[in-house]
Amino acid sequence: MIALSFWALTLLCCAIAARYGGRHGIRIAIVYLLGCLATVPAAFLDRDWHHTALATFAVDAVVLMALWWVALKADRWFPLWVAGFHVVTVTSHIASLFVPGYMFEFYFVLQGFWSVPMLLVMAGGALLDRRAGVVDEPAAGDHARGWGFPAGTRTDERR
Repeated sequence: MIALSFWALTLLCCAIAARYGGRHGIRIAIVYLLGCLATVPAAFLDRDWHHTALATFAVDAVVLMALWWVALKADRWFPLWVAGFHVVTVTSHIASLFVPGYMFEFYFVLQGFWSVPMLLVMAGGALLDRRAGVVDEPAAGDHARGWGFPAGTRTDERR
């Protein structure tokens, strides 16, 4: 039941981010979904949570690099927050490698704990940007189609 709830929340929040978050919301949603899908086989490779789950660590490290790349390219704040939450997840992997006597029950909890705040920030940030009227910077060629809104501007003319 918990897994079903997680996947329902994941699909809902990723759909909201992709629909209302512009290019960066789509990228964050894709990275997050691919990371979740890659974690499933990685978790089966190492089912024992009494030591560092190296396959899951590898997936989380790749996801962090992708989230970081999106956050650095974005002109919005929510991708930075999502990447920041994922830093904590990757840091827990690193701590489990280097700290003798690490409480692996705590490690197991930390692996999933930050997923929910990441999802809520992803969806909430996209919705707040939409409510504020923030739109993406036009891609190359969009000026010719009349979509030339500068980055970070409002779509309405009431200022």
